[in-house]
Amino acid sequence: MDGMKKLNIMIIVFLCVITIPGLQAQDRGLGVGVLLGEPTGLSVKYWLFDPLAIDLGAAWSFIDQPSFHIHADLLFHFMNLIPVPAGKLSLYFGGGARIKIQDYPNVGIRIPVGLTYFIPKVPMDVFLEAAPIVELYPATRFTINAGIGVRYFFAF
Repeated sequence: MDGMKKLNIMIIVFLCVITIPGLQAQDRGLGVGVLLGEPTGLSVKYWLFDPLAIDLGAAWSFIDQPSFHIHADLLFHFMNLIPVPAGKLSLYFGGGARIKIQDYPNVGIRIPVGLTYFIPKVPMDVFLEAAPIVELYPATRFTINAGIGVRYFFAF
């Protein structure tokens, strides 16, 4: 199956799933979506309990040398800290690890900071994130990842 057919099938499945009534769980359950930026890929968020969540990512970078990134973070949210007319807006920060695989693995510590907007009446969130990274192996250096994304949440 070529890439365009796969994309069309994913869009159709996504549109079917978001029309299921009663699935409004942006601050609990499991969210699955995409992250666009540096790097670009998949984003998964699992709520442990309010205000803590685990964020996982698997993404690709095409800056400098093509590479594959995997990260895991523990995020702490400040719910409704910023008033908005509809939905909820949450500021968050956290810490975690990142492995970047290219010719050799790079291992580092991530310190993500971001904003999440919980869309009213739809089990989705939109987020904007910047994550400074201190690479520890094979050499110590500072870098940053940033992106915007969207996730669909499943309640269970």
